[in-house]
Amino acid sequence: MTFRSGVLMVGLAAAAVVPVPAVADAGPVPQADYTASATRWMSAWNITDPDRRLEVLASVFAPDGRYINPLFTAVGPEQINARIGEQLRMNPGFYQSVSGQVFTYGRSAAFRWEMASPSVHHGGWDGAAYDEHGMVTQMVGGFDH
Repeated sequence: MTFRSGVLMVGLAAAAVVPVPAVADAGPVPQADYTASATRWMSAWNITDPDRRLEVLASVFAPDGRYINPLFTAVGPEQINARIGEQLRMNPGFYQSVSGQVFTYGRSAAFRWEMASPSVHHGGWDGAAYDEHGMVTQMVGGFDH
């Protein structure tokens, strides 16, 4: 994953170029806030109660924040919540967590995650762009395999 002048270059089987919204130069959000944001985001995937999950997602994503991954694209905490709910119903018993350090550059962050159940283990990554309030405006994710 490489950051270049407002574009997040993501390496997958086929390279994808995802435009990252421009942000005003008000300085980065502190590293601890990015780490907390990533941890809250991953915890949302472990919450089966949709109202509680929406509360967590609203603390991470801007109202028009976008999440893109190979399974779905959703805009705003409500749509993201619905899509996560669908995934939880199809994959009961999975647990997701941040795996390792959250890396930051300006108002962007990237981290690896793990998803596991007693019989299956997957990994992947997410990269996010944040606004001046520390809310995710766009997040792109992918799987290791």
